[in-house]
Amino acid sequence: LSFKGNSSARLILIGASSFLISIVIYILYSFNILPSNEFTDNILICGNIIDILFSSFALSNKINILREEKEVAQMEAIFQANENQRILSEQNVVLESIVKDRTKDLIESNKKLEQLSVTDALTGLFNRRYFESASKSEFEKSINERQYLSIIMIDLDNFKKINDVYGHQFGDEVLIKTAKVVLETVKIPDIV
Repeated sequence: LSFKGNSSARLILIGASSFLISIVIYILYSFNILPSNEFTDNILICGNIIDILFSSFALSNKINILREEKEVAQMEAIFQANENQRILSEQNVVLESIVKDRTKDLIESNKKLEQLSVTDALTGLFNRRYFESASKSEFEKSINERQYLSIIMIDLDNFKKINDVYGHQFGDEVLIKTAKVVLETVKIPDIV
């Protein structure tokens, strides 16, 4: 580990080496190879103290390295969280825009469908469904406002005969032109 740049391992190696050297010196002293003096008498204690000191430095160094790594990891996590929040906000803006557009399209489609459901496809005039709804509200309105209400019904005499003699396409044209004349004749807010 010490050769890979791990400073804590280097400190532990220095401490352990000091302790091993003190053991070797003590063994040499025990066999009377080295003279007795203050240094050789206390060599094991000194070696042990040096080992403890360097182990403490190594532990302190490792704690500092882990603290720095933790701070870097926290900063990276905060940055990533902020980046994720930014991306999420951008996606929300895009999604809200899509939902808004689709809602607008849906409202327009519903209005068209509503219009189609109360309108005769051939003449463009309101159909019976609309008549039933509108006549009820117009009747209530005329009572509340104490105004007159008129209902005019138009019947094309012998219309079946026109269809039978001239065909349905011609009959359709008669209905379309009749509807046009009626629409041009009435005034707003009359309902046809």
